[in-house]
Amino acid sequence: MSEGILKRITNFATRKELEDHLVTELLADIAQPGLLLLPVGATYEEGIYSKLNEELYAKDDLIHPKLVVSHLDELILETSAVEEDSSLIKKPTLFSEILKNSLPNLVDKLGDRFYSIDPNHPEDFERFIHQRGGARVIYLGLGADPSTAHVAFIGEDYINREISTVELAELSSSKLGVRQAVTIGTDVFKTPSLTKIVITIIGEEKTEAFKAAMENPDTGLGYLLSNHLENLHIFCDHLFAQGLKKLGIML
Repeated sequence: MSEGILKRITNFATRKELEDHLVTELLADIAQPGLLLLPVGATYEEGIYSKLNEELYAKDDLIHPKLVVSHLDELILETSAVEEDSSLIKKPTLFSEILKNSLPNLVDKLGDRFYSIDPNHPEDFERFIHQRGGARVIYLGLGADPSTAHVAFIGEDYINREISTVELAELSSSKLGVRQAVTIGTDVFKTPSLTKIVITIIGEEKTEAFKAAMENPDTGLGYLLSNHLENLHIFCDHLFAQGLKKLGIML
């Protein structure tokens, strides 16, 4: 199986080449109808989304009139007994707000065709996806924790079939400042409408998580490698490839 997995990986010589390719892929997907699910995280926020947003400034006519966009997961913010306006409180930023800030030239154009997950009502997100016949394309990053190798937050707590609330592993919880999150479930990958699953991996620090996913189908990425390999397009940079080489995995 490992040979089949490695064949799904495209290795780019530089991070810039990888980011430029992802922007091209995203522009092509934005120009088509259907539901597009996008990730939030450093992999996309640090370079890909800023470049995409710049491209859309001049090419907003590329956005298909029947395109619908949402995000893959959402933080569940904890309430505090302290006054909400206290300067001592710094709450995490919701993923929906991050996407709005990162891609205003997409989200503003979409209007109500951009769906913000309500973490208090995850069943509404599930209904939203079903009403559109499922997603057409899903973009994902990979978490660096080998114990979960999570994609969205699938694998953080368990391999959830349906959209649900999960308990975050210690690494994610401390990094994000919350204990729980809403995440898509594996059912979203089974719909006939889904034509492509894009996984972007940047940096050597992700190699242990990828190795764990290859060995353990109960991790987030491990589930996809075991069950949906035919739809996977895995794009990585040279640093990730070098890290795999150190683990004895040659691309």
